[in-house]
Amino acid sequence: MSKVCMFLLLCSIASTSLAQGSGGIPQQNFGNSILGTAGADAGTINAVLAYQKMQEAADVEYKAERYERAFKYYHELAKFNDKFSQYRVGYMYATGRGVAKDMTKAYAWTYVASETRQKGFVNYHVKIRSELSPAELAIGKELAGEYYGEYGTFAVASDARKLIRKQKRQCTGSRVGSSCDRASNVGFNCGLTSQGVIGRECLTLGAVGLPSVSGLQPADLRNAEKQLDVLIDTYNPGRVELGELEIIED
Repeated sequence: MSKVCMFLLLCSIASTSLAQGSGGIPQQNFGNSILGTAGADAGTINAVLAYQKMQEAADVEYKAERYERAFKYYHELAKFNDKFSQYRVGYMYATGRGVAKDMTKAYAWTYVASETRQKGFVNYHVKIRSELSPAELAIGKELAGEYYGEYGTFAVASDARKLIRKQKRQCTGSRVGSSCDRASNVGFNCGLTSQGVIGRECLTLGAVGLPSVSGLQPADLRNAEKQLDVLIDTYNPGRVELGELEIIED
């Protein structure tokens, strides 16, 4: 457990409410060259800003009690390992806000949200579990395993690692698989559409704190890859057992 706890994302908890954190994967400092609009042309929105805008949009819709729209945003973010959104999706399934009530899906999503053992998420998951029948619990555990494999830290970090490798291959004058001084012509606009849609590549990079691959200094890109490799190794499903979670006391 100590190794996993090294990568905790801390979200502020006030009484029983949970405040949104910065994302599902601990967003390490990848270097000064990726700050601001690095890797983005004038007028475009980089992946980190787009990811944050989607988080904000979800919160705005939820606070305005437009739950169906809020659920759409949270559910999309949840698939990219945003732990608060995974918790919120589970809560909305449990309460029937914006979506048909489904306690087995509530169990599964809150289990994935509890991956980093954050107290508030773990305790809410345990509460959900206590309300399930044996049959519902069996279905919930099966779903939890499925969601964990598709939307947990390992999956998203692995996707980000593959995306970096893919975009590096587009470097001008580079051989496939080689390092490049700078990636060129691989930036993309991650702006929200009128329906609030963001492309998968943008969400993947935004989830791990990378504005883009374009324009990164080689040292920063290598650092990003190394830190993703640590997360991939730490949260490898082959090494992390899906066990029961217990209430975390003060």
